Amino acid sequence: DADADDDCHASTTSTSSSSLGKKEDLLGVQDLRWEAFHSKQNGTAKFFKERRYIIAEFPQLMEMKHVLEFGCGNGSSTVPLLRGNPGVRITAVDFSKQAVVHTNQVMQSQCFGDVADVPEEDGDGHGNASKRFEAFVCDVTAEIGPQSPLWHSEADGVLMMFVLSAIPPDRMASAVANAFQCLREGGIVCLRDYGQFDLTQLRFPKHQQIQTPTPMGNEKAKAKDDNANANADDDDEEQSLCAPGKLFHRSDGTLSYFFTKEEVSGIFEAAGFVTIEADYACVEIRNRKKQVKMKRVFVHGVFRKETKIEKSI
Repeated sequence: DADADDDCHASTTSTSSSSLGKKEDLLGVQDLRWEAFHSKQNGTAKFFKERRYIIAEFPQLMEMKHVLEFGCGNGSSTVPLLRGNPGVRITAVDFSKQAVVHTNQVMQSQCFGDVADVPEEDGDGHGNASKRFEAFVCDVTAEIGPQSPLWHSEADGVLMMFVLSAIPPDRMASAVANAFQCLREGGIVCLRDYGQFDLTQLRFPKHQQIQTPTPMGNEKAKAKDDNANANADDDDEEQSLCAPGKLFHRSDGTLSYFFTKEEVSGIFEAAGFVTIEADYACVEIRNRKKQVKMKRVFVHGVFRKETKIEKSI
């Protein structure tokens, strides 16, 4: 099942440098680029496709009472989760205002906004939940303070669906560290994102590649990655360039990074997580109209925040 976001972004049509400015400058304006994207695409039937595979891929979600979603997009992950787990409450955030507005509209249309109260007698320690879903504008890479909707979340899980790849590599570690902070002890992160050698990566024109420092916390991954820069300075690993062809900008200026499973594990383990699952999900999609087979590669990961007792053992 292809990712809905990528379906809309499937076109890697070449675009002139003058229309977007310097490629490196795009790293600092991703909030504007994604706002423009959601303003244009949200609400179209093509863009909104439920990720119905989410429960099958992450059965742990069925046992959770409170889930945070980093990067809610248009609600395509939220709807099947709310439907599949009647006892869950979801707090979704996105740094695009249009994404949050549209997701709220979708939830209201699906009757998930202000109905189906979560029973207070469950005693899950999450406070008084008056509704099953709420969404906020929030930068998941920014420091979490008292004014943040993520403050003292103590969530059972954090859902990260195709969001880490949209974050500039030097800020990925901040997003993962915030996920760690938002979880209760024993909580987990469920992640799905673009994998190296995915069809869309192979289709990108070379001039849309961006050279940038490797995601922070990826020293172990670089040692295992056959495609890593062989000439990287061992004394300055965190500043070495990413392997060729991993970070690209789309024609609309949004980013897409293609991970190895070792890279993903490295980022999360550097933040204090324990890797439970880290693998590739390979999917072959057939376009019946064009009689073409498309091979997709995604990374799948489950990462756990240890309890204090587990750490002491």
